[in-house]
Amino acid sequence: MNSPHFRRFGHVILAIGLLGLLIWQISSQEDLLKTWSEFKSMDFTKNIFYLILALLLMPINWGIEIIKWKNLVSTIDKITGRQSTYAVLTGISMGIVTPARIGEYIGRLSVLTPEKRPPGVVLMFINSLAQNIINIFFGIFGILYFLDDYYQFDDVKLNQYFVAVCLLSILLISLYFNIRKVVAVTQKLPLPLFLQRWFKKLDLIQNVSNKSLVETGIYSLVRYFVYFLQYCMILKFFNLDLGISQMMAGIATIFMVQSGIPLPPLSAILARGEIALMVWGMYNLSVSGILAATFTLWVINLIIPALFGIAIILFTDYNSNSYEND
Repeated sequence: MNSPHFRRFGHVILAIGLLGLLIWQISSQEDLLKTWSEFKSMDFTKNIFYLILALLLMPINWGIEIIKWKNLVSTIDKITGRQSTYAVLTGISMGIVTPARIGEYIGRLSVLTPEKRPPGVVLMFINSLAQNIINIFFGIFGILYFLDDYYQFDDVKLNQYFVAVCLLSILLISLYFNIRKVVAVTQKLPLPLFLQRWFKKLDLIQNVSNKSLVETGIYSLVRYFVYFLQYCMILKFFNLDLGISQMMAGIATIFMVQSGIPLPPLSAILARGEIALMVWGMYNLSVSGILAATFTLWVINLIIPALFGIAIILFTDYNSNSYEND
């Protein structure tokens, strides 16, 4: 049942299934079709440079994530850049069509041997936490800008908000740099037997050094700025005129809100659109332009990489039990 022919057949079925789900997910959204109609009716020839730049930044965006994942996984196992690419892109493909992005775990962990997948789950948590800390850090200042400039909160309320989010940030950073202690303490708790067995497999997490955590944070920071620049280019492409401070605060706020809200597959793009309307709507910008910008960024950063991931599943055979890491 684990023959190359059987695995090949399984990969073909999986790729076709993912492609079908992806097409269904997009076509089932009536608002997206309306947005696409708006997109086609506009003349953007003079701004095409911004779209091209946003597209060129996409492989840089995910290339950083691939390097970051390889660097983090190297603390428990040696994987090649090709394997990390496979893990990240197939994770995008599976995650975008599954509830709570469960499929992303399957893709990311597929290049690890079974005994290293439990610590791999913790590494995914570390990886996600690093990115969310960056999102929250900049989001703090973005929201402060809106509270002061648009809602005109008094100084007392602003200070209360600032203290609250700073405490949250400190808590998350403390958790991030003490994840090894958290795992060690959890392993000693009187948990159900099946959980004890699972947590016993997490000893490799002790190999994750502070140096690796700092490097992961730096990669997350660089990726944040790449994604930030992409968003700026898309806003320029759709002639959504904003001042630099408004743009910086708005994008930071959107990233922070998106990172704190779980987005189910079928409503992900609609939720992103609602968040964008909530933020950019304060400046009386074109609703169709805001939705089109959100949709375009979604296609560039998720749909296109997901299609590459499906192609990789179709044409590449990685079996974690059958290869040896270099």
